[in-house]
Amino acid sequence: MSSAVYNVLLCISAVTLLFSLQSTGGTGMPHALPEVKAEKYDESPAKITVKIGDNIIIPCLMEYRLTYFAWKLCHSNCKSSDAKWKPVITRGNGFTSLCDPEKYGLGLNGSLVVKNIQPWDNENWLRCFYKEPFVRTYHRTSIIVIKQGCESGVPFLIPVESMTASSQNEQYPADHGVFRRVCHSQSHSNLFWPILSNLDRCNGDSFWCSEEEKTSYIEIRFPMKYKITGARLQLKRKYKIKNIILKVQLFDQWINLHHVKPPYSTTVKQIKPAKPFVAQSLRIRVLRKRSMESICLNVGVLGCEVPKGCILEGSAVLIKRDGGYRKGYVGGIFYGRLEIFQFGERKSALKKAADVILDEKANVHELTKGTLVLADDVYSPGVIREGIIEQIWASSCTIKTNNETWKSNLNDVRIVKISNLCPS
Repeated sequence: MSSAVYNVLLCISAVTLLFSLQSTGGTGMPHALPEVKAEKYDESPAKITVKIGDNIIIPCLMEYRLTYFAWKLCHSNCKSSDAKWKPVITRGNGFTSLCDPEKYGLGLNGSLVVKNIQPWDNENWLRCFYKEPFVRTYHRTSIIVIKQGCESGVPFLIPVESMTASSQNEQYPADHGVFRRVCHSQSHSNLFWPILSNLDRCNGDSFWCSEEEKTSYIEIRFPMKYKITGARLQLKRKYKIKNIILKVQLFDQWINLHHVKPPYSTTVKQIKPAKPFVAQSLRIRVLRKRSMESICLNVGVLGCEVPKGCILEGSAVLIKRDGGYRKGYVGGIFYGRLEIFQFGERKSALKKAADVILDEKANVHELTKGTLVLADDVYSPGVIREGIIEQIWASSCTIKTNNETWKSNLNDVRIVKISNLCPS
């Protein structure tokens, strides 16, 4: 070997050794890459609250230039180790694959774009898997949670406390007439809002069947008052039905809320009243055309929690009368005037909204000394009096009326204020 070639090789070796010492800090051991804490999916997945129709961006929170990442989707049982995750987006070796470009897109730094949120997106788990150079794979998980409620366009199936009926046979009693589960297409396993085209015969043989009679009804009671926005009904077969009527109870009266022509098939029919109504029970009445026959059906009632501070049809109110106040219900709203039903009276009366007080439990933080209220006198049960709060305790308060001090429980106190009609 010539001296010139030997000198060149010696120079290369020296440079290589110098670079090695610099990159290892003189220790001869390679630098450790910065530690990145992995976020386990079963500890604290991030919940993203959305509304129907929203477009959202879910970040992957990556800090390094990636060699591989993917977004995957899980519909149900997502905490389980054997949960099924299907790919939404994958990227590797310079190629990106979008499995559903109409629904999902790729944003900056690997973020996921989810377009046009729909009910079947509720409680979907979306997980970002990513792999950094020379480091193991990590993942971050987000859960889509759709805000339920009438204001978000997602009324829910109201839970049933009890069911009764005009008549029933032994094989199909009244409690067989409620939808036992939400039905859905196989592609959307966590659907909580019914897609009506997919609800055909969803309950199998779970029907209430009446005896042979000309008029039948099934009555559903809820555990509390709800704002009812509609119902869904499914007949077991075609019947000779004249009308289907939704009725709600005000005191001891059942008044008509809505009526529809019957469905002419066994698919699910959605019934939507012109206006929502507040009620704790609903009666669905079926009128035959002529014949006496047994009918079989199942029903579900849709709605949401009662909004606070405003008046709906069915709202409980207090009406000033005969020097005091009486309880009543709003049976209807006509051009800003309220049709009021009062206890013990068969006829209704029209009132302005400003002339009634919403019979709604007051927030304890709103009850302060000097507040004008209506309340039940604990020493005169059933008597509703007006006065000003003098002193407040944990569960009761004293109220002053014309130099007379009396006592009421906080649960029986209503603030005197004008309540507007709830927005439609």
